[in-house]
Amino acid sequence: MLPISEFFNQGVSLAKHALLGKPVLPTLMLYVTDACNSHCKICGMWQIKKHNHLPIESIRKILSSPLVHKSNIGLEGGEFILHPNCEDILELLSKRGRFKLLSNGLMPERLIKSVRQFNIPEVLISLDGGPQTYLRVRGVDGYSKVKESILSLRGYTKVSVVYTFSPWNNTNDFLEIKEFCGQNNVNLKINIFSIIPLFGTQETQKALLGIENINLDFPENDYLRLYNDWLSNKVKLPCLSIRFRAVIWPDGSIPLCQSKNILLGNIHNQTIDEIWCSKKTKSLWKQYRSCNGCWSAFHRIYDIVLIKMLEKLLPKLVIKKLLGEYAFDE
Repeated sequence: MLPISEFFNQGVSLAKHALLGKPVLPTLMLYVTDACNSHCKICGMWQIKKHNHLPIESIRKILSSPLVHKSNIGLEGGEFILHPNCEDILELLSKRGRFKLLSNGLMPERLIKSVRQFNIPEVLISLDGGPQTYLRVRGVDGYSKVKESILSLRGYTKVSVVYTFSPWNNTNDFLEIKEFCGQNNVNLKINIFSIIPLFGTQETQKALLGIENINLDFPENDYLRLYNDWLSNKVKLPCLSIRFRAVIWPDGSIPLCQSKNILLGNIHNQTIDEIWCSKKTKSLWKQYRSCNGCWSAFHRIYDIVLIKMLEKLLPKLVIKKLLGEYAFDE
C-alpha cells in the first residue's frame, strides 16, 4: 500500500495527465503463474492441472512500454518462485526498481536467495494465524517455513506480513499475528477474503465479527471498518482504481478489475498500450464507475483514500456531481 504522501503526489500527476488526455498506469500487478504449492481455502488455483506461465518475452515487452515506464510493479502467482523463469524476471525488474514480490513463503531458501541476489525492494508474505489456523486456512503444514522466511528476510529487504481476514480465521488469530509482527519489527498489512475469478473459489463472503475493536493505521483501518457496512449495502463507493491499477493474469488476459471476469484484452494479441488506451477500455471504465461490487484490498483501499483526499479539497456535492452518488454511512 502506498504512503499517503505518495498518494498525494500520484494524484497531482494523475490530474496533469488527465488534463492532457493521456492514460496513466501507476500500478501494475503481474500474476506471472498459476502454479502454487499451497492448498488454500481462500483460493482454488492449486487445483489447476495444466499451468499457465506468463512468458518472459511477454514480460520484457510489457516492461518496455512507455505506459509502464513509471509503474509500480507487483509480482504474484500462484507462487511467483514456481515460474520456470523466475530468476530472469527478477533480473529484468532489478534493473528498473519500483517492484515488490508477493509470496507464500513456503520455500525460504529460494526466497532468501532471490532477495539477496536481485535486491528485491519489498517482499509481502501471507500469514493468517498460528500453526493450527495456518494449516486450516492454507491447507499445508507450513507455518514454521513461513515464519523462517519472514524473520530471515529482515535486514535484506522491506518485509511485510499480509493477514487475510476470512471465514476460516478470527480476530484472535489477527491479534496473534499483530503481536508477532510487533515483537519482530515487521510491517503488517491486511486483506479481506473476496471473490476473485482467477482464484476459482466459490465461498460466500461473510460478516467479520469483532473488527470494530481493532485499530489499524489509516487507510487499512477504514478498509476493515467499512467492510461489514459494505456487505450490508450501507457503503457505496465509486470504482476509481480501475483507471489507475491493472492486473495481468498468467494467460496474458487483462481484466477490468480483479473481481470481475470482464476482459479488456490480452497482451498476446495486443500491446498493453493498445489495450489500456482503447475505446473499449474507456467505455468499460465509465460503465462500471459505480459498480461497488467488491471489497478487494487492491481496489477499495485506493478508492477510499482518493475519496477521503477529495473530501478535503471539495464539497461532497461537487464530488458526487463528478463521480456519482457515494456513501460511507458515517
